[in-house]
Amino acid sequence: MAAYLAHNQDHGGSIPPLANMRIANILRGHMGITPIKAIRKYCLWCCNNQTKEVELCPETRCPLQSLRHGRLVKGIKPLKSIRLRCIDCSGLSMKDVNSCKFGPDHINKCDLYQFRMGRNSK
Repeated sequence: MAAYLAHNQDHGGSIPPLANMRIANILRGHMGITPIKAIRKYCLWCCNNQTKEVELCPETRCPLQSLRHGRLVKGIKPLKSIRLRCIDCSGLSMKDVNSCKFGPDHINKCDLYQFRMGRNSK
């Protein structure tokens, strides 16, 4: 990516602003995950990275269960589902959700962390 930037600047080309932002995010390691992709990653983690296990998931009480395939389902809001899962994970304590320790600096980082408040964090 850095080579592309250098080549483009050397040849007088300009990079559109949106491309600049995407390239900067890639160089910083922020790949802009969506809530639905975060749910899919979380479900894979929960099922030991076995896609067949995700497909066969029997946990009907999990708020992420309907979204486990990484596709939107009519009538189900991914951010609300993530919030409910985080509340369940923290023992029904809103305070513990707010101060969740499984953030980006934790060795066992949770894929749902950035969406735990029920909204997209930019």
